[in-house]
Formats: sequence, C-alpha cells, structure tokens
Amino acid sequence: MDIKQLTYFVEVAKEKSFTRAAANCFVSQPALSKSIRQLETELNSKLFIRDYANFELTKEGEILLEDAMDIINSFNNIKSRIEMTRTKVAHPIKIAVSPFLGNACFGNIIAEFCEVNPGMPIDYYESDKLAAPNLNYLKEIDIAILLLPQQSEEMLSDYHVTELTSCRLVGLMSSQNAPKRLTLKAFLNETIITAGDILQIIHANDLKQVGKKHVFSSSNADYVKRMILHKGGILILPDFIAKAMTDKEPQYQLVPMKFDIICRVVLITKRHMKYGQLVAQIQKYICSEFERIYQ
Repeated sequence: MDIKQLTYFVEVAKEKSFTRAAANCFVSQPALSKSIRQLETELNSKLFIRDYANFELTKEGEILLEDAMDIINSFNNIKSRIEMTRTKVAHPIKIAVSPFLGNACFGNIIAEFCEVNPGMPIDYYESDKLAAPNLNYLKEIDIAILLLPQQSEEMLSDYHVTELTSCRLVGLMSSQNAPKRLTLKAFLNETIITAGDILQIIHANDLKQVGKKHVFSSSNADYVKRMILHKGGILILPDFIAKAMTDKEPQYQLVPMKFDIICRVVLITKRHMKYGQLVAQIQKYICSEFERIYQ
C-alpha cells in the first residue's frame, strides 16, 4: 500500500467513477483500476460495490476512506513543511481575514497551520477593511480571505481569486420561536443582526432598506448569541457557518430564506509575488482544511 494507491482510491470514492477519477489523477483508467485491484488484494477486502445500478463503498471501503483521507492530509502536510524549510523568508507572510470569517472559521485553521509550522513567519490580521474589497489594503497583504457578492470579478483582475465555496445567506434564531422560512417582509421589518461584510452582500443584492440593522464584529459574538436566544433579532450569516453552529448548539435553529442572497467565500493572492511557492503551500493547506471541515 502506498500514498498513490490511497489517492486513487479516495478519488474513485469521491467521483463514483473510474473514468472520472483517472482523468482527475492524470492516469489511464486501466492503470488506476489495476492499482485499486492491488489494494483490494493487499487488504483482502472488496472496497466497492459495482454494478449497472450502483457504485458505492463496501463497509471495508468506508473504513479505509476515513483513514485514507487522514493519511493523505498528513502526507501532504509533511511535504509542505519540508518544502517550507528550504525557503528562506525575509519578511512574514501577511494573511488577512474579515473579522466575521476569522472568528467563525479561518482563525482556527490558520492557528493550526502555525502550530504545525512553528518556524514559518506569519502575520495574521482580522480587518474591517475586508468588509468590502479595499484595493489599497489588498496591496499590502499576501493572502486575503473575504466574502464577495456572486458577481464581483472585474475589480480584482490583478489578483488570483480562488473560490472556496458558494453559499446562501440564512437566518439563525432561537429554536423556540423560529419560523420554517424567513419571508422578505420579515427580513425587512425584523431586527437584523449581522456583520459588516455580510451587510455589504445584502446591499449588493438591492436590499438596502433592511428594517432595524445591528452590525456586530467578532469581538461581541457571544452577546449576539444571547440576543438571539432572548428573541432580540435574527442573525444573518452564510449557510455553512449556520449549519456548523446548529449542529453544535441545538438551542439555535437555521431558518432558510424564501429568496436567495448568494455570496462567495474567496481567497485572494497577488498575481506576482516574491514568495509565490510558499504562499501557494499555505493556500493549499487553508483550502484543504476548509473543505474537510465544512464540505
């Protein structure tokens, strides 16, 4: 068993197709199929149920998939750390995240990266300047993570923009008084609690006349949670963050909207930079951890 076999296996499990998996791995289908057969022989287990109607993992395959993904992530992290030791950095890599996204998810991801790469000089910022793209501020930053409206590429033509996820805004309320769906009337008349970057998304969707607006930052997130539980308003936030909150804290209820407000979480880097390879390794770690946790 080697890392290449595990990579092929994970790709087949994800795509549910040997043809697509082979294309994604840049190998021929016969070579990929042979590798999977060798893996099944070594483990003395059938890993896939394959017929005309179904393509799914066996119980043994499900066990292998969970551990294989951890092994591949660990292997890639080791490679990245070894490669980083070969790169001498004169100045810290600057990473900036909007306060809401930093508090909700990316602060922890970047902190974990720093823990496994203690020699890597990184300056981390949570800045309100990323509530809307500030081009002057972006010039000072190596990696920026922020929310953008669905269509917003023109102003960022000088940067590499990597979409981490596309998401919808949803409501979060106390589970005791949450409606099944949030109507436009309720959205315009209720107390809406949200962060500055999400408010920019709402405005970009021509909903500038939201009733009673209260904008919070990452520093008073606990106050906002208490406010929701005491029926003080509706928290508006991206669906993947709302789902993570309701999974951990059942006193909150995710409330879909009857109308779509779609936005994107993007990672932005400069097109030309001194430490491009190093930044690419950090970006790869952030993207893979975000996908593992939220998707």
